[in-house]
Amino acid sequence: MHTDPWKDQQEQKQRNLATFDSWRRVSNEMQIKLTEIATRDAQEGMKILLAINGGGVAGVLAFIGAVVGRQGVQGAVLQQLARSIYWFGFGVIAATAIAFLAYFSNSYYSDMHRDLAQHFQLLSENNPKAAEAQKDHEKAGDIGDRLRIAGMIAAAVSATTFIVGAIAAAHAIIKLLHVAAVP
Repeated sequence: MHTDPWKDQQEQKQRNLATFDSWRRVSNEMQIKLTEIATRDAQEGMKILLAINGGGVAGVLAFIGAVVGRQGVQGAVLQQLARSIYWFGFGVIAATAIAFLAYFSNSYYSDMHRDLAQHFQLLSENNPKAAEAQKDHEKAGDIGDRLRIAGMIAAAVSATTFIVGAIAAAHAIIKLLHVAAVP
């Protein structure tokens, strides 16, 4: 029995497309899950950084309010203590930037997945615009990656400014306590 090579080729093409569609569905589901998990974790991290830096500002302001006007409290020490507020405030700004960077990063990743699906659709149709869709996919992914890295840098900056602010506040409080202990 002789088979038709063209028919065999078409059947193989259909099997390949079915396999690809199955792979693409699984891949898309996994990417969606991973994006949801990463987004949730980034939101929780941002909340923590906002809380600790905002709490640092509130704590320093409360402490300054409690000691201002007391005898023996030097203005220079209070100024040094107040400077820690700048560090904590910058940490709040950096933590807030994480939210914006995450939003735009996810937007570009969404575009990347849309462009990839379009690329494969055009490819299956032997459309010459498939290469253009592939370039769009790569460009959106690159921008998404850069924004994600910028978000990580903002998180590191926020955590670092909290540490610096806490050290500055502690140093000023120690000076204040030392001055108050001297008769």
